[in-house]
Amino acid sequence: MKIRSHVVALALLGSVVAAAPPTSGAVAPDAVSVTDRAGDVRIARRATGLPRAQRTSIDLRRVDVEPIADAARFTVRLRTVLRTRAFDQMVFLRLVPPAGSSETWSGDIGMSAQRRDLAYANYFTDGSGTSYEVCDPLRARVRHRTDEIVLDVPLRCLPEGEVLVKVLSLTGYFRSDAARPWSQDRARFPAPIVLR
Repeated sequence: MKIRSHVVALALLGSVVAAAPPTSGAVAPDAVSVTDRAGDVRIARRATGLPRAQRTSIDLRRVDVEPIADAARFTVRLRTVLRTRAFDQMVFLRLVPPAGSSETWSGDIGMSAQRRDLAYANYFTDGSGTSYEVCDPLRARVRHRTDEIVLDVPLRCLPEGEVLVKVLSLTGYFRSDAARPWSQDRARFPAPIVLR
Protein backbone atom coordinates (compact mmCIF):
# COMPACT_ATOMS: atom_id res chain seq x y z
CA MET A 1 0.00 0.00 0.00
CA LYS A 2 2.83 2.36 0.85
CA ILE A 3 4.61 1.65 -2.46
CA ARG A 4 1.41 2.25 -4.39
CA SER A 5 0.86 5.67 -2.76
CA HIS A 6 4.43 6.69 -3.71
CA VAL A 7 3.81 5.64 -7.30
CA VAL A 8 0.60 7.67 -7.45
CA ALA A 9 2.37 10.68 -5.93
CA LEU A 10 5.18 10.43 -8.48
CA ALA A 11 2.71 10.10 -11.33
CA LEU A 12 0.88 13.21 -10.17
CA LEU A 13 4.16 15.11 -9.80
CA GLY A 14 5.14 14.10 -13.32
CA SER A 15 1.88 15.44 -14.72
CA VAL A 16 2.34 18.75 -12.87
CA VAL A 17 5.88 19.17 -14.24
CA ALA A 18 4.73 18.30 -17.74
CA ALA A 19 1.90 20.81 -17.50
CA ALA A 20 4.11 23.65 -16.21
CA PRO A 21 4.10 26.65 -18.58
CA PRO A 22 7.32 27.34 -20.50
CA THR A 23 9.60 30.13 -19.33
CA SER A 24 9.87 33.39 -21.24
CA GLY A 25 12.56 32.11 -23.60
CA ALA A 26 15.32 31.46 -21.07
CA VAL A 27 17.58 28.52 -21.74
CA ALA A 28 17.80 25.95 -18.94
CA PRO A 29 21.08 25.91 -16.98
CA ASP A 30 22.87 23.83 -19.57
CA ALA A 31 25.71 24.48 -22.00
CA VAL A 32 24.90 27.40 -24.33
CA SER A 33 26.97 29.14 -26.99
CA VAL A 34 27.00 32.18 -29.21
CA THR A 35 29.20 32.83 -32.23
CA ASP A 36 30.32 36.20 -33.54
CA ARG A 37 31.00 37.29 -37.10
CA ALA A 38 34.70 37.29 -37.99
CA GLY A 39 36.39 40.52 -39.04
CA ASP A 40 34.16 42.97 -37.16
CA VAL A 41 36.74 44.38 -34.73
CA ARG A 42 36.54 48.14 -34.23
CA ILE A 43 39.97 49.76 -34.46
CA ALA A 44 40.64 52.86 -32.36
CA ARG A 45 41.89 55.94 -34.23
CA ARG A 46 45.33 55.97 -32.67
CA ALA A 47 48.26 56.38 -34.99
CA THR A 48 50.75 54.84 -32.58
CA GLY A 49 50.72 51.58 -30.72
CA LEU A 50 49.90 48.09 -31.86
CA PRO A 51 50.03 46.90 -35.47
CA ARG A 52 46.71 45.90 -37.00
CA ALA A 53 47.34 42.15 -36.65
CA GLN A 54 47.66 42.53 -32.89
CA ARG A 55 44.65 44.84 -32.67
CA THR A 56 42.44 42.34 -34.49
CA SER A 57 43.68 39.40 -32.41
CA ILE A 58 40.75 39.94 -30.00
CA ASP A 59 38.17 39.26 -32.74
CA LEU A 60 35.51 37.25 -30.88
CA ARG A 61 34.69 33.92 -32.48
CA ARG A 62 32.65 32.00 -29.90
CA VAL A 63 31.51 32.22 -26.28
CA ASP A 64 30.43 29.09 -24.39
CA VAL A 65 28.78 28.93 -20.97
CA GLU A 66 28.37 25.60 -19.20
CA PRO A 67 27.46 24.56 -15.67
CA ILE A 68 30.06 22.67 -13.65
CA ALA A 69 30.16 21.72 -9.98
CA ASP A 70 29.40 24.85 -7.92
CA ALA A 71 30.35 27.18 -10.79
CA ALA A 72 29.69 28.25 -14.36
CA ARG A 73 32.47 27.92 -16.92
CA PHE A 74 32.92 30.75 -19.44
CA THR A 75 35.03 29.87 -22.48
CA VAL A 76 35.85 32.65 -24.92
CA ARG A 77 37.48 31.90 -28.26
CA LEU A 78 39.41 34.73 -29.92
CA ARG A 79 40.98 34.90 -33.37
CA THR A 80 44.41 34.47 -31.78
CA VAL A 81 45.52 34.27 -28.16
CA LEU A 82 48.97 35.84 -28.22
CA ARG A 83 52.02 35.04 -26.11
CA THR A 84 52.94 38.61 -25.25
CA ARG A 85 53.51 40.87 -22.27
CA ALA A 86 53.50 44.13 -24.23
CA PHE A 87 49.72 44.52 -23.86
CA ASP A 88 46.71 42.54 -22.67
CA GLN A 89 43.94 40.74 -24.51
CA MET A 90 40.91 41.29 -22.29
CA VAL A 91 37.38 39.92 -22.16
CA PHE A 92 34.55 41.38 -20.10
CA LEU A 93 31.06 39.97 -19.62
CA ARG A 94 28.21 42.16 -18.45
CA LEU A 95 25.26 40.40 -16.81
CA VAL A 96 21.95 42.28 -16.64
CA PRO A 97 18.26 41.43 -16.13
CA PRO A 98 16.17 40.81 -19.26
CA ALA A 99 14.31 43.74 -20.84
CA GLY A 100 11.10 44.52 -18.98
CA SER A 101 12.32 42.98 -15.72
CA SER A 102 11.85 44.90 -12.46
CA GLU A 103 15.09 43.41 -11.10
CA THR A 104 17.94 45.83 -10.35
CA TRP A 105 20.91 43.47 -9.95
CA SER A 106 23.96 43.47 -12.21
CA GLY A 107 27.12 41.45 -12.64
CA ASP A 108 30.56 41.88 -14.18
CA ILE A 109 33.19 39.31 -15.11
CA GLY A 110 36.69 40.14 -16.34
CA MET A 111 39.59 38.03 -17.60
CA SER A 112 42.80 38.41 -19.57
CA ALA A 113 44.97 35.93 -21.45
CA GLN A 114 48.12 37.70 -20.21
CA ARG A 115 47.01 38.45 -16.61
CA ARG A 116 45.46 35.12 -15.73
CA ASP A 117 45.72 35.58 -11.96
CA LEU A 118 43.73 38.83 -11.99
CA ALA A 119 40.37 37.58 -13.26
CA TYR A 120 37.29 38.51 -11.23
CA ALA A 121 33.51 38.36 -10.93
CA ASN A 122 31.27 40.85 -9.12
CA TYR A 123 27.56 40.38 -8.46
CA PHE A 124 25.61 43.37 -7.16
CA THR A 125 22.42 41.85 -5.79
CA ASP A 126 20.40 45.07 -6.02
CA GLY A 127 20.73 48.61 -7.33
CA SER A 128 21.96 50.08 -4.04
CA GLY A 129 25.62 49.18 -4.59
CA THR A 130 25.88 48.06 -0.96
CA SER A 131 24.75 44.45 -1.34
CA TYR A 132 27.16 42.36 -3.38
CA GLU A 133 29.27 39.23 -3.75
CA VAL A 134 32.88 39.49 -4.93
CA CYS A 135 35.04 36.69 -6.33
CA ASP A 136 38.42 38.39 -6.72
CA PRO A 137 40.92 37.25 -7.69
CA LEU A 138 40.00 34.28 -9.85
CA ARG A 139 42.42 32.44 -12.13
CA ALA A 140 41.73 32.16 -15.84
CA ARG A 141 43.25 29.47 -18.03
CA VAL A 142 44.48 29.76 -21.60
CA ARG A 143 44.21 27.10 -24.29
CA HIS A 144 46.65 28.27 -26.94
CA ARG A 145 45.87 25.38 -29.25
CA THR A 146 42.24 26.53 -29.58
CA ASP A 147 42.80 30.26 -28.85
CA GLU A 148 40.53 30.20 -25.81
CA ILE A 149 40.41 31.89 -22.43
CA VAL A 150 38.54 29.88 -19.77
CA LEU A 151 37.21 31.11 -16.43
CA ASP A 152 35.21 29.23 -13.79
CA VAL A 153 32.99 31.59 -11.76
CA PRO A 154 31.58 30.37 -8.41
CA LEU A 155 27.78 30.35 -8.31
CA ARG A 156 27.69 32.77 -5.37
CA CYS A 157 28.99 35.49 -7.70
CA LEU A 158 26.33 34.89 -10.36
CA PRO A 159 22.67 35.94 -10.46
CA GLU A 160 19.82 33.45 -10.37
CA GLY A 161 17.12 33.21 -13.02
CA GLU A 162 17.18 34.78 -16.46
CA VAL A 163 20.29 36.72 -17.42
CA LEU A 164 21.24 38.72 -20.50
CA VAL A 165 24.94 38.34 -21.28
CA LYS A 166 26.92 40.94 -23.23
CA VAL A 167 30.54 40.27 -24.17
CA LEU A 168 33.29 42.80 -24.89
CA SER A 169 36.88 42.04 -25.92
CA LEU A 170 39.64 44.66 -25.93
CA THR A 171 43.34 45.18 -26.47
CA GLY A 172 44.83 47.40 -23.78
CA TYR A 173 45.94 47.03 -20.16
CA PHE A 174 43.87 44.83 -17.86
CA ARG A 175 42.60 46.41 -14.64
CA SER A 176 44.34 49.66 -15.46
CA ASP A 177 43.29 53.05 -16.77
CA ALA A 178 46.80 53.72 -18.12
CA ALA A 179 45.60 54.01 -21.72
CA ARG A 180 42.53 53.77 -23.89
CA PRO A 181 42.07 50.44 -25.73
CA TRP A 182 43.46 50.00 -29.23
CA SER A 183 40.59 47.83 -30.44
CA GLN A 184 37.36 46.17 -29.36
CA ASP A 185 34.79 43.63 -30.42
CA ARG A 186 31.31 42.89 -29.09
CA ALA A 187 28.91 39.97 -28.93
CA ARG A 188 25.78 39.11 -26.99
CA PHE A 189 23.59 36.14 -26.34
CA PRO A 190 20.38 36.78 -28.32
CA ALA A 191 18.08 35.50 -25.57
CA PRO A 192 18.28 35.31 -21.78
CA ILE A 193 20.14 32.33 -20.34
CA VAL A 194 20.19 30.74 -16.89
CA LEU A 195 23.55 30.45 -15.13
CA ARG A 196 22.38 28.75 -11.91
